[in-house]
Amino acid sequence: MSTFRILTRGVLFWFLWIFATLTGLLVHWALLQVSGAEAEIVSILETWIGSEGTNLRILEFSSYGLLGLIEGLILGLFQWMVLRRRIRGALAWIPATSLGMMLGLIAFWGSFVLITGDQLPQGNPTEWAFGFGLLRSGLIGLVLGIAQWIVLRRQFPGHGWWIPTVLTALMGSWLVRWFFGEGYAFITLGFISGFVLALMLVARVRARQAREVKAPQLEKREDPLERLNHLVG
Repeated sequence: MSTFRILTRGVLFWFLWIFATLTGLLVHWALLQVSGAEAEIVSILETWIGSEGTNLRILEFSSYGLLGLIEGLILGLFQWMVLRRRIRGALAWIPATSLGMMLGLIAFWGSFVLITGDQLPQGNPTEWAFGFGLLRSGLIGLVLGIAQWIVLRRQFPGHGWWIPTVLTALMGSWLVRWFFGEGYAFITLGFISGFVLALMLVARVRARQAREVKAPQLEKREDPLERLNHLVG
């Protein structure tokens, strides 16, 4: 396969990844936030768990965990549609993304409670909302990156870059959302993560081709012992 064709496939994957990520996030936004289903889920959990004393804290963590699980499930499903023919065991991407989003949101809420206690921060809400937004995106990016890295780690050279890639993509999405709007943030997430994943796919194909070219050359090399036997004979 020519270099041009490999790069073309990489670019095509990149655009498909952006589209899949954008679609997954928009579907989640429409199904849960626009429809009001998110508030309904929290209301159901409140009915089951209660909101008094310790139960309030359990309700908070349960709500964040469940909502993160659903968001990760939807996002992971759409990304899997693009990834499934390009890596082995791609189906694991869906639970990895679901668990990563869930644990990342739980980690954020735990950090928020430890930092603030039961009181909202004092001062300008815009300032602390921006800071906590960065914290939220950073923790989700770290945990999600680790969860997805477990799926990728045995299949790609340079796989360790995936964790900082997802971290950068999530934090970059938050910055874009803050300054430009939510729609652009959805695109940013797929843009950054898809670019790096496309490079990883291209590098894997190039490495495989290099091994295929090198193998016949090694086979053609004459064994020194066979040459010695030939001379002696």
